[in-house]
Amino acid sequence: MTKFPDDIQFQPLLLKGTPYFDPPGDQTPTSTDIVGDEKFPAAYYAYDGSNVFFRMRLLEDPRFKTGFQSFSWGYLFDTNNDPNSYEWLLTLAGVNSKLLIIKNATQKINTWADPAESTPGQGIPNYIQQVVNYDTARARLTGDGSSFGGQPNYFLDYTVPASILFSFLEIKADSQIRVVIFTATDGNNINKDSLQNQGFQFKDAFSDPITFSTGNVRALLTLSNTLIGGPKSVVTGQVGLWTETVTITNTGKSTATTVFVSSSFGLNLITFLTSEKPSIGNVSVDLFRNTISWNVGNLTSGQSATLTFSVTGQFTSQTGGSAILNTAVATGFDAFTGGNLASAQAIITVNATDSGGVSGRIIDGATGLPISGASIELLDSANLVTAMATSDLGGGYGISSINPGTYTLSAAAANYSSASSPIVIASEQIVTSNLILKPVPSVIQGTITDTSGNPIAGAAIRIKDPYEAVVAEALSSASGFYLFPAITPGSYMETVSANLYQSQITAVTAVSGLTNTINFQLKGNPSTVTGTVRTGSNAVVPGATVEVISGVANIVATTTANNVGLYTINSIAPGTYGLRVGAPGFGTIIVAFTVLPGETISVNPSLVPNQGSVIGTVTDETSGIPLAGTSIRIVNSAGVTLVAALTDTNGQLFSSIPTARPVQY
Repeated sequence: MTKFPDDIQFQPLLLKGTPYFDPPGDQTPTSTDIVGDEKFPAAYYAYDGSNVFFRMRLLEDPRFKTGFQSFSWGYLFDTNNDPNSYEWLLTLAGVNSKLLIIKNATQKINTWADPAESTPGQGIPNYIQQVVNYDTARARLTGDGSSFGGQPNYFLDYTVPASILFSFLEIKADSQIRVVIFTATDGNNINKDSLQNQGFQFKDAFSDPITFSTGNVRALLTLSNTLIGGPKSVVTGQVGLWTETVTITNTGKSTATTVFVSSSFGLNLITFLTSEKPSIGNVSVDLFRNTISWNVGNLTSGQSATLTFSVTGQFTSQTGGSAILNTAVATGFDAFTGGNLASAQAIITVNATDSGGVSGRIIDGATGLPISGASIELLDSANLVTAMATSDLGGGYGISSINPGTYTLSAAAANYSSASSPIVIASEQIVTSNLILKPVPSVIQGTITDTSGNPIAGAAIRIKDPYEAVVAEALSSASGFYLFPAITPGSYMETVSANLYQSQITAVTAVSGLTNTINFQLKGNPSTVTGTVRTGSNAVVPGATVEVISGVANIVATTTANNVGLYTINSIAPGTYGLRVGAPGFGTIIVAFTVLPGETISVNPSLVPNQGSVIGTVTDETSGIPLAGTSIRIVNSAGVTLVAALTDTNGQLFSSIPTARPVQY
């Protein structure tokens, strides 16, 4: 069955600016009596991109049994802007329930007595469309309160494929045409109800010009993008903060479903991007691609939604005088047809003057995060300050309107060591220079003693990051003293182990420029775990790394198996642990064990040749700068760390990280 538009989606035909009309009681039978006035228009039309719909208001029901009464209800079309005659006739012939299109081959001037002859002649239709079970034609009570003649009135609706109608009429959806409505005794005559009964000459009965596109029942998305804050004119290299509001409106007659708005930016460098909560729907900000995605949801006819967002950035490439700041694109589906809606687009441009300068980011060398509030200076060849800037929330900076030449760029920030770089600035070009500032290190020191206060020499002290990568290690001196003079600020775990003493572990926070003194008193009577590391074929594995871990990642003690695979760790406090064992060419395994005070237990791990590795480089996603000293950790499905390592100065792993077997990590 054809899906007909809702009542509100039909567009009324107008005559001299008011709805097409026809008084009741001027035609019999009443099923052929067209009725209507300003409140209840006599005729309507609609269009969904594939079909054209027509509606006529009748005094009574035109149906008979399973079809229609033996009359015709139709429309005359003026397609050449000459109202003295019509070119085509469309009608529903009730006698055989068919929709007919007939050409008025021999046109008469300004007369109602002008039946359509058709191209073949003798009134034979140019097109016939059979109506079956009211599939493309229907009649129903109007339901809008219309009661001309003192009784409820009826709508007669029918539809024709737009491609067929437009082809015969030689029009498009936006072509202007005019229409006359009528009823008749048969398919090609105009001999029952029409405005002729009201004294209208034929040429005066045509409706006001229409286009079928104005009767579009589909949803229609319109998009506006308004700059509500920020500069409308910039120079390249100038940092700007802009605030924009995007408004999406459904100006069509159907509901728009699954509406999305995507917003992208023409800025070459974006250092900050944020969005407020939209009036409806959900929004996500992609800081990697620097885009905003707004899932609006559904918009009913006439409904609007708004989103406000802010962006900080700059244009660094040559613009030629103007540049696109933002492009917003809206997409969705039409609830009436189920088809894709035409996308809507809105663009904001700003004036942009090309200049010479330098721009980039100031980055924390330890974390890779941006540093805000850093002081940037541009020094000329005489070491004189040419320009200054301060990094924004995203670590970005920009210095523009600089004469061509050779310069030195320097940056400094509290609790960081300063950094500098030579640069060459050409005419009307922006150089990109990202500076990495290393945090001022922290000092961790202390003394290792037994419970009687006697110093313990040769105790192993390790500083590990939250991912269990060892960032520093040392042995205590004869006086039990240890020193880590340059620890990157952050949170760590510090472990101490010594033969014949119970190991200890504690959390420590390294603060830039400060010294932490952490002393340990180790208890005696430790527990011991010992054994031999072998393969599945019982061959010994010399040089295997053996670690005792607490929980999922904390390393309590570590050793290396000797040349016959034997290991011994005799510095464990009583408790339950995991024995983590790995070796080059083998996967890492973990074996659980429990020891009592002073107890020695034997654990003989069996290693399996590794079947994979992880190798790679870690870089800052925005600047592409390799990140040295980055922790890499592989954990199993239980969250237990199998391997931890640090990247080298090039952001690369020192070596491949072996995995135990082909499973997910």
